Amino acid sequence: MVKVGPWGGNGGHAWDMGQADRITKLKIYYGDNIVGLETTFILNGNSHTNKHGTTTGASKEIILEEDEYFTSISGYFHALSNYQRHAIVMLLTLDTNKGASISVGKKTGTSFALTLEEGSKILGFFGRAGTAIDAACSCSSKRTMGGNGGKNLEYGTGGSH
Repeated sequence: MVKVGPWGGNGGHAWDMGQADRITKLKIYYGDNIVGLETTFILNGNSHTNKHGTTTGASKEIILEEDEYFTSISGYFHALSNYQRHAIVMLLTLDTNKGASISVGKKTGTSFALTLEEGSKILGFFGRAGTAIDAACSCSSKRTMGGNGGKNLEYGTGGSH
């Protein structure tokens, strides 16, 4: 497993859903920014749901077919002017191997993007959350093609771990 990220800030509390066998549904909660993530996944034959951030406001979800999986994640994060070194995720987009996607939020701040090599899958998420999603990251099954031009960036702005 390869962990890539985080993209965003240092606020909130760290969370890590671990590596799933298969992600079956992703629900993103949003307002002016991304406020929550709800991931339903299969692990060892059992269905689990993890929620991070808040589950208020509007939401959008994608339900994945049995042979469908996420192949890329991209978005924007934005520094909050009233908090030193604090940023939140403003937009999240995830694409699947079948051409479906989910995209929620606003193109505000600094962009990030990660596309996996062919045959690789996003099998989990980790990051930081409080009343918003402060940072988002992904776990993949194989090496990635790189994010943000393949640069390893300091915590809070992306990179490979």
